[in-house]
Amino acid sequence: MPPIIGAAAFLMAEFLEIPYSEVVLAAIIPALFYYFAVFVQVDMIAARDDITVIDQKLPEIGVVLKAGWHFIIPFGVLLYALFELNAEAEIAALYSAVTVCIGGFLRSYKGRKLKLANLPTLFWETGFTMLDLLVIVVAAGFVIGVLNISSCGFPTIRARLSSTRKWGFGRVNNPPNISV
Repeated sequence: MPPIIGAAAFLMAEFLEIPYSEVVLAAIIPALFYYFAVFVQVDMIAARDDITVIDQKLPEIGVVLKAGWHFIIPFGVLLYALFELNAEAEIAALYSAVTVCIGGFLRSYKGRKLKLANLPTLFWETGFTMLDLLVIVVAAGFVIGVLNISSCGFPTIRARLSSTRKWGFGRVNNPPNISV
């Protein structure tokens, strides 16, 4: 999913108190529209700026998959935990991270293999990289907390929508009769 829809999907699942998998299934069509629009935009910009195809030879897909096939496993674990086990996003991400670590210990990539001595440095670099994301997550948590505490969250929206339907504003088939 696109980044914005992906982030909003977790919030929607939390507010609506439904499984994340249902929100993702509902967002598949908008996500496909998003990626189609991005493709068209990039293609049009490339045509406008006369950007040509890469001249250098790209590696064969078989060679790439042979070298890095083990990176697909954590992604599969993440999807399995989210959709089959109905695990929360944090737990599913933890399962996937553990799978990445296990794969790094068992298999090398481009001549490098994960070692126990490198773990403190890896954790430090990962934590430093995550600081930008932390600011965004804290801001989102602040907004969610304010909405929940102030009663301006989903229950208020639900009450507002039901009151508009009561007065006829939410009905498409039966518009209000206005006479002049």
